[in-house]
Amino acid sequence: MRGRVLVLVAILIMAFSLRLAVTSTPPLFDHMRPELVIDTVTGSILGLLPTVTFALFAIVVPYLARLGTIESLAVLSLILTLGGQLLRALVSDVPLFMVLTFVALAGMGMGNVLLPPLIKRYFRDRVGLVTALYVTLIAACTALPPLIAVPVAEAAGWRFSIGWWAVFPLAALLPMLITWWRTRTTTTPGEAGLAPPSDSPIRINAAKSPAAWGLVLMMGMTSVNSYAMFTWMPTFYVDQGMTPAAAGGMLALYAFVGMPVSVVVPILAARMQNQLPIALFAAISFAVGYAGMLYGELSHAWVWIIILGFGQATFALSLVMMNLRTRTHEGSVALSGFSQGLAYVIAGLGPLLFATLHDVTGTWTASFGLLWVSLILLLAGAVLICRPKMLEDYDGVAHVSDGPKV
Repeated sequence: MRGRVLVLVAILIMAFSLRLAVTSTPPLFDHMRPELVIDTVTGSILGLLPTVTFALFAIVVPYLARLGTIESLAVLSLILTLGGQLLRALVSDVPLFMVLTFVALAGMGMGNVLLPPLIKRYFRDRVGLVTALYVTLIAACTALPPLIAVPVAEAAGWRFSIGWWAVFPLAALLPMLITWWRTRTTTTPGEAGLAPPSDSPIRINAAKSPAAWGLVLMMGMTSVNSYAMFTWMPTFYVDQGMTPAAAGGMLALYAFVGMPVSVVVPILAARMQNQLPIALFAAISFAVGYAGMLYGELSHAWVWIIILGFGQATFALSLVMMNLRTRTHEGSVALSGFSQGLAYVIAGLGPLLFATLHDVTGTWTASFGLLWVSLILLLAGAVLICRPKMLEDYDGVAHVSDGPKV
């Protein structure tokens, strides 16, 4: 039991570290400018860097997993996150700051992929519950840094405000190191729910599975919708006549609704044979919420934002399906990397296309039309991934490769 407690602590703290470098920096640009020249171009690159890095390392991690264990890769991801997050707070050179930001994001991108297979390996008997906990912590670490970054910077300086978040990957590193060491010194699973190590690692080609492509569509379209809202919702409501403070409050409400959704969805999904009703509920919530935003009374905006917030259910659903539709943690690594890699590529296009349509047409109708169309693709993907068939059961997906991992 002690071994599982250690790895649970590592997983949860690691989850809380996965967005810190993304959301802790933009609020501090004004504080950083006397020492770092953060111009429009630099800010745009820093804004684009997370999705690009997450996509890149989601693709890379399954290949790295053929060379090492998921525990060793988790240790590496925490070292990169810790080093990048801490060192970038010490430099006064913009290119070096961006390189170290990339290092921190690389560690976080690896963590995005590794958390589902870690849960698969150590908590296959509690997949829904542990996924609910870690998805909620991801939501928390997305929302918390922007709220406290400026007050901390005003009290202790922007370097401290950026750098102190490194305590979280540091706190996760020790229990993960212990977990990794134990996997090197024992071949006995020893704990309920722990998947036994494989002498001949299974190699998975997720691209041959319709379920994997379904998850790409569901997660990618969910990200398109969420990123478009996180980027442009305040601008939309200011354009409708709302004050900037109130428009920011609408975005905060949207983010807040996503937190209880993150708790409920993985637990519910783990108890269902086919999870398509959850995806259908989320798509309807998105569609109704957008209609309310576009055509409803401004005084009732909070109602539509709450409804819209329920659409975020498919993000939590996407993460738990990486384990519910795989038999092995090797399969979970492959499905997690494949789906997240392509989904983050798709996600980066969402805010850009949303804004471009608004600029071209001069109205928001076409922009929301794009999101309504994306919901059809989301449901098409959900039909494929929610079908009760395991990734490894599709023809040509799984085969045994030679060579033990270290």
